[in-house]
Amino acid sequence: MQEFELDVGATHRRSKKGGWRSVQRGTPFQMKITAAIILGVFVFLTSVLVIAVFIWAAIKDGQENKALQMRLGIRRRTRIER
Repeated sequence: MQEFELDVGATHRRSKKGGWRSVQRGTPFQMKITAAIILGVFVFLTSVLVIAVFIWAAIKDGQENKALQMRLGIRRRTRIER
C-alpha cells in the first residue's frame, strides 16, 4: 500500500515515490446532483427575470397608452359609467 502526504484542503496527493494523484472530492452521483441544483437555480432565476421584464413592459406600455389618450382628449368609458 502506498503512503501519501495530504495537506488540508489539498486537491492532489503526492506519494512518497514522487508521483501526483488527484483527490476526488465527491462521488459522480453527488456531482450530478450538485450540477442539477445549480442548473435548476439558474433556470429559475432566468425565468423570474424574463417574467419581471414582461410585467414591467406591460405596465410601461399602459402608462404610455394612458398618457397618449389624455393628450389626444380620448376619454374611455368604463362599465360603471355606462
